[in-house]
Amino acid sequence: MMDSDLAALYQVETRVFNQAVKRNIMRFPDSFRFQITEEEYKNLKSQIVTSNVWGGRRYRPYVFTEQGIAMLSAVLSSDMAIQVSIHIMTAFVEMRKFLVNNAVLFDWINDVKLNQLEYQKKTDERFEQVFDYLAGHEEVKQTKLTEADVKSFNSQYPELEVKSTEAFHDRFLIIDGDCAYHIGASLKDAGKKCFAVNSLKDEEIIKDIINRL
Repeated sequence: MMDSDLAALYQVETRVFNQAVKRNIMRFPDSFRFQITEEEYKNLKSQIVTSNVWGGRRYRPYVFTEQGIAMLSAVLSSDMAIQVSIHIMTAFVEMRKFLVNNAVLFDWINDVKLNQLEYQKKTDERFEQVFDYLAGHEEVKQTKLTEADVKSFNSQYPELEVKSTEAFHDRFLIIDGDCAYHIGASLKDAGKKCFAVNSLKDEEIIKDIINRL
């Protein structure tokens, strides 16, 4: 736990809390109490939303391990300190019991995570196989207008000229060489499924489509 958090529990200033520890520094080896690095301190401050939490501190915070917190009861002897130490150590004991009693559950969760990762890996591999197949094979041939279709249309309406190309996947409608629409799905699905027709306003795009034809 951080020194400032412990000081708040003991209802004293962080400065006063650390001074009491320093007067008994022989009781707090590095395995009981250590100071965080400058990089850790910067990362910690960046994660704190409230700007005045670390205001006024001229040194990097200290962190106390479970053993160090237990040792505090020998240093801070006020009635408040004794009660706080009892509550903290009780919490540590209950937490340890929880971890021990739920060890099987944690192992099961870990196995589930590993299985999910393995499943995701296999799924990604299957997708890669599909994409590789699509990249190496021609697309399914789209239904094209036949000469009979064109003759049938031209017998009723002004002349229709049909050109085919393999350059596009989406569908485009060009009218009089300057009015263009991008059709997001097969026209046969209009009104049945999600469908969109977008008007193209960029003249360069329209020219590029016509040039490809």
